[in-house]
Amino acid sequence: MTIDVDPKPALRLTRDRVRDRLTFPARHFLERGFSRKILDSFDVGYSAKRDRIVVPLYDEEGIHCIGDTFRSYKPPCGTCRKHHDPGVPCKYGQQKWGIMRGFAKRAYLYNYAAALRADSPFVFLVEGPPDVWRLGEAGYVGVALLGSSMTDEQHRKQWPSTRRS
Repeated sequence: MTIDVDPKPALRLTRDRVRDRLTFPARHFLERGFSRKILDSFDVGYSAKRDRIVVPLYDEEGIHCIGDTFRSYKPPCGTCRKHHDPGVPCKYGQQKWGIMRGFAKRAYLYNYAAALRADSPFVFLVEGPPDVWRLGEAGYVGVALLGSSMTDEQHRKQWPSTRRS
């Protein structure tokens, strides 16, 4: 299920509307040792419409969903390197991770709003949402790049000078 977020900034969904569209918790991540509490706090759920796990991406205030990233829970295929159930043709395979088409990930930091509000004297910079969740379970605050390289736009967020109380 696409969280029905149009890439135009005028259309934004509240957390309640996002949560109404997903099933919680995402069993795939429970099976990988994440707690129900952390998955719930980040609104990580299963979308029956898309048959994938959805991770909502919220604005810099942490109020409105402005996009999503998604993960296949299906096993990897040794032939096509995509993810699909055994016996399903490779042409129907899914990427392991994907992001909503048109989302400006180059300027986005996952969990940025929470990091701005945190009392922590430092914030970890990590690759993806699961890394942020693991940090949260350990009592630390992190933001994720949604990839392995930091862009100039992400760097300009200028921590901690822009942090708010």
